[in-house]
This record gives sequence, structure tokens and C-alpha cells, in this order.
Amino acid sequence: MTTKARLMAGGLAAGLLAVVAALSLTVSGDPAGGWEQAVVERSAAVTDVVGLPARGVMQLGNVEAVVPVALVAWWVVARWQVPVAVVTAGVVAWAVTNRLKEWVERPRPDESLWRESPGTWGYPSGHTSTAFALAIVVAVLVPPRWRWVPLAAATIVAVTRMHVGVHYPLDLVSGALIGTAAGLLAIAALDPARAAAPAPAPATPTPAS
Repeated sequence: MTTKARLMAGGLAAGLLAVVAALSLTVSGDPAGGWEQAVVERSAAVTDVVGLPARGVMQLGNVEAVVPVALVAWWVVARWQVPVAVVTAGVVAWAVTNRLKEWVERPRPDESLWRESPGTWGYPSGHTSTAFALAIVVAVLVPPRWRWVPLAAATIVAVTRMHVGVHYPLDLVSGALIGTAAGLLAIAALDPARAAAPAPAPATPTPAS
């Protein structure tokens, strides 16, 4: 990654966090709108035939998933920048998310919709921010044709948080933006894709004519 690309990644991360700040001011102290209530109710009503597998994928959004993902990355790549980028993205996403939870204090949906016992405040979604932070870093490490896989997994994590009845849509939007920003900051700081790239093969000497 060139210096210009790294600066662009950092600038984009800053822009995303500015959007999160504006969104946080919008939802702070206000109850969820009717459209958010309706979306959560419809998501919670999705059949378990779909919901149960999705809840398995949802575990990738636990903060405890950061270390296993980092260890797998280190085992595959064997370069310190890669697992450090994974951990950095996860920790930054976790820290920003928890600070905003305490500041915004947005309640979760009604308990009658819950399929699990969540934490205190709902905004932003911690599972979503962690999942997107990991997905952004992993996406730059895999071949381009497979980059949709970690991003799709993070999206499943986010949507499933509504299926289990513990988050509103804007909780997920903010979490996704925070996670993406954290991943971009880790990429800008550590450039894990460059560390993971194979070393160029030595030039073959040209035989003398």
C-alpha cells in the first residue's frame, strides 16, 4: 500500500467517525422511531430455520473472537503486522463502541423480542462493530474474488442482532461504520496486506551469449 493510499484510508476512517458522531447526536435521548420498531419486529419473526445458522455466524461479533482470528492470521501469514492489525482493529472498535454506549444511552428494543440477554445500552452494536473491524482487515488479506466473504459474514452478524431482538437498525449502521473505520485505521497504520505479500522471487540471471 502506498503512502497516499494509507493516508486516504485514514482520511476515510475519520470521515466515517464524523458520520457516527452526527448519527449519535441524532439518536441520543430520542426513542426509536416507528420504522425501526417495525424492522426489529419483522426480523425477530424470521423462522429459526434461517435464524439458528445466522446465530452461529453471529458469534464472530463477540469481542472474544478477536484473539482467535488474530492467531489464525498469524498462523497463516507468520508476519507480526497481520495479527497486530486484527487486534488493533478489534480493540479500537470495542473501545469506541463502549464509550458511545455510555454517552448516548439508547435503550434496546422491548424485552418481549429478546432471544438472548444483552448488556445495558443498545447503541451502537458492539457485535456489529467488532465483526466489521475484523472483516475489513481480513478482506485486504484474501484474494480479491473472496473479499465479499468476510464482509458478508459481518453483515450477517449485524442483521442477526435484530433477529435476536436486541438492536435497532441505526444501532447496526453506527456499529458497521465504527468497525469499518477501525479496520481502515489498522490498515493505514500497519499495512498488513504488504506484510502478508510473498517476497518477490529473485531475478534469474541471464545466460551469457
